[in-house]
Amino acid sequence: MNNNVDLTNCDKEPIHKLGKVQQYGGLLGLSENWQIVFCSHNIEKFSKWTSDDCLGKAAEQILLPETIAKCKEAIASNADSDQTQRLFGEYVFSRNEFYDLSIHLSGDIIVIEFEHHQPLVNKNSLSNVRSRLRQLSQTDNLDSFFMHACDAISNLTGFDRIMLYRFHNDGSGEVIAENVLNDMDSFLGLRYPASDIPQQARKLYVRNLTRLIEDVNAETVDIDSKMFSSGEELDLSMGTLRAVSPIHIEYLKNMGVGASFSLSIIVDGELWGLFACHHNSAQYISLEMRSIIEVYGEVFSLELTSRLRNLSLANTESAKSLHVKMMSSLNSDASILTNLEPYMQSLQRLIPCDTAVLWVENKLAKAGSPISNEDAQLLISKLNDSSSADIICTDNLKGYFGESITVSDRFSGLLAVPISRFPKDFLVFLRKEETQSINWAGNPEKPVDLGPNGIRLTPRKSFSAWQEIRRGYSAPWLQQEIGLAQALKQMLLEVVVRNIDERERLNQQSQQQQDVLVSELNHRVRNILGLISSVVAKTATGANDVTEFKDVLGGRINSIAEAQNHLTERNWSHAPLTKLFSVELSAYITERISNVSVGGPEVYLEPKAYTTLTLVVHELVTNALKHGALLNDRGTLNIEWELNADNELAIKWQEYGYDNQPSLQKGFGTVIIERSIPFDLNGSSNVEHHASGMNVVMIIPSKYIYLTPSKSSSSMSKKAPVQVKSQQQSSGIKTALVLEDNMIIALDVEDTLLENAVEKVIMASNTVEAAAIIKNNAIDFAVLDVNLGGENSYSIGELCQKMGIPFVFVTGYNELQGVKDNGFEDATLLLKPVKSAELLKCLNEA
Repeated sequence: MNNNVDLTNCDKEPIHKLGKVQQYGGLLGLSENWQIVFCSHNIEKFSKWTSDDCLGKAAEQILLPETIAKCKEAIASNADSDQTQRLFGEYVFSRNEFYDLSIHLSGDIIVIEFEHHQPLVNKNSLSNVRSRLRQLSQTDNLDSFFMHACDAISNLTGFDRIMLYRFHNDGSGEVIAENVLNDMDSFLGLRYPASDIPQQARKLYVRNLTRLIEDVNAETVDIDSKMFSSGEELDLSMGTLRAVSPIHIEYLKNMGVGASFSLSIIVDGELWGLFACHHNSAQYISLEMRSIIEVYGEVFSLELTSRLRNLSLANTESAKSLHVKMMSSLNSDASILTNLEPYMQSLQRLIPCDTAVLWVENKLAKAGSPISNEDAQLLISKLNDSSSADIICTDNLKGYFGESITVSDRFSGLLAVPISRFPKDFLVFLRKEETQSINWAGNPEKPVDLGPNGIRLTPRKSFSAWQEIRRGYSAPWLQQEIGLAQALKQMLLEVVVRNIDERERLNQQSQQQQDVLVSELNHRVRNILGLISSVVAKTATGANDVTEFKDVLGGRINSIAEAQNHLTERNWSHAPLTKLFSVELSAYITERISNVSVGGPEVYLEPKAYTTLTLVVHELVTNALKHGALLNDRGTLNIEWELNADNELAIKWQEYGYDNQPSLQKGFGTVIIERSIPFDLNGSSNVEHHASGMNVVMIIPSKYIYLTPSKSSSSMSKKAPVQVKSQQQSSGIKTALVLEDNMIIALDVEDTLLENAVEKVIMASNTVEAAAIIKNNAIDFAVLDVNLGGENSYSIGELCQKMGIPFVFVTGYNELQGVKDNGFEDATLLLKPVKSAELLKCLNEA
């Protein structure tokens, strides 16, 4: 196992396969169930165990029984292969000397390392560490935190120079705090290239937190390489007495260092930095003291982790707040880019940069300093060529992508956050060049040279400050900024997934609604056609001539059509009973309207009941005109309704003042009156004839009745003559503007306005025409469609506000929030199809 490792091929030959120990002897001890390697700290005191006749001796012949028992107990308590158990001040070989033991596993091999026990120089070391940790937690900023830690490590180790060495994103390291004693050189502020500490060495620093080199000039001793019974190769990665690379020893000698000690700083499982300790001469730290220092280092790492997280906490809270806003305002009808674009400036402020670029579904949004669409698209294309699915980060864009990317002429730093799978969409943060002055510990461009073992990594011989002016680099991306970018990635992925899921749900829902509507339309058309067919047939049977047939049939079909119109106006919802009576009576009664009175609570009927009752009332009205109370001036018609104890609608139709001679033969009209409500609605219709008139009582079941919330079931309006047609009252509106890009809808609105005393209506289909009309005409009222093909009518709304013209918006969508967001807090928004009553109300309030 006496391997000399060439670090230029370190990826092929791991450093932990070195088969030497520093100043130590070793042998292989065997027992029935054990394979043990013994490494001792002092070769002279253990020379007798290295003789050939002792090799292969059973462990029971070498160690005291109680030592074997404690070693077995320590091995049994090991949770994993990287865990080391330590025993302090134990008798091992005899009861004459104390030893400190470090025990770990290398596969199935037990490695036991012995060091002569040395009492702690400071008997109150643990108390001292506790006090130091308390003071550490009380520092108010990172600079004082780092300096205090260097002072503490200096006190605990007694070494001449303590450096806190932090790794940067590019792998280089920098001395950010230092404690220097005696005549040691200061390296504070110097940068060291990544090659000074190879990657395989960094992995060992994570696994084994401390490393002591007592004397750089000491000889190393081979471990006997006889094969174990299992044929397993020994791994000394976790060994505390393992010799280090001869290249590292040469490196330390070039620095003028006699002894070295390192303590790893681990943040979130990664090697964040090191406490690198140097001494002018040889210096030993006992295993017990190293264990105490290791505890200090672990607590320091935890406190540092907490402080780094606290530094980014404010930004994290801002990110969470932004996330809530984005999710709450998510519009499923809009694209992902449309949903995210309003937050671009907030994202740019969250991670400081010069420009932020969002690329989603082949569409682009930007914030900050200008960047052309061509440059942005080329950059996204390059990012998509990368195989990485994680965040891409660089402070040297040209070095990362090469000369082919034009955007690197104006930007040097990039932080790219992927927010979808291939082809990947990205949120990209860009920073401009920031010229930097860096002090290196020697020229970083010459870490490899011709050494004694050929062309390989050779330690630098000069550590004098070497200044570099770096160009083409941006300010570095801080670790908390990269962590925040990771959080943004998850947030934006959630927004994207939520948007896609919601759009898919709405598409499915829309398809289902469309299927239902088609089915319902088909059902209604068939019913109407069947109803009309029956009306035609029955009317033809009872008619005396073509003229009578035409008049009667036309009246019945018009009645059905009116009922459909009223229901359509209300989106096939509840329709008012008063409307039914008003339309039917005013359509046929002109001269004797004063003989009619109508009264009852405000109630609404379901569509099926409304259609059925419309046909019944039509027959009652036409019968009263031909044979009943409205045939001459002496007759009286009284219509009233109420809700009975079962919440059913009871309608009383009472005719008086005429000579009633009912026909013995029932016509189709009589059949409709008597049988429609019982058959269609499961209600009742009772007709009673008397000498001077007729009474009809109709009961509509409660399931077809709807009361407005403001009306009680017992309220009854005063009986009053029905109003046939209200006389037009001047609204004061002479000229109205209708801005609508659909001619049919525009004509419908025009008719409504003209029917309600508006003298003149001018129509426009776009904002240019509308603005010209307002400029050249005295407009008193305006009806503005929000969506006009490729534009909206907000500019005309602003013009109307400026000129004091009353107006209303109309739309086929529920866009009230969008209207308010565009500065129309108090504007009225009517939904299409526009109801005449709603438009008339706005007209009268203007």
